[in-house]
Amino acid sequence: MKVFVRVTQYNPVLLVCDSGALGLPALTGKGPIQVSDACVAVRSASANGLVTRLLVTDEWVARPGDLICRQYIRTPNRAVVVCSVLLEVYAAVVTRRTRSLVRVYTNDPVAPDRVVVVVGERDQAT
Repeated sequence: MKVFVRVTQYNPVLLVCDSGALGLPALTGKGPIQVSDACVAVRSASANGLVTRLLVTDEWVARPGDLICRQYIRTPNRAVVVCSVLLEVYAAVVTRRTRSLVRVYTNDPVAPDRVVVVVGERDQAT
């Protein structure tokens, strides 16, 4: 399953989390990513007025970009969603586990305009 989304409206942070409750990490500092055991927050280029291309998948991806995060997050509802800071859901991936491996790849470490989120149980060879 692959979902391609173009984020055009102002949205400085993409949230990758369980479909139920949000345990948001503190969005402090200017780091490109903030992580908790329930959510991964990734800064995006749409804060600068640029379009951010988002790919969310549970499949292998050729040339996904630079790995900026590899994190297990709690998924008690067995679904990982990628949403805006206003909780608009861009994409969702159903998972079989209550802890899901999430890998986030980008084309820029600070303000990426291409973000790839891979949800799965195995690591992907790059």
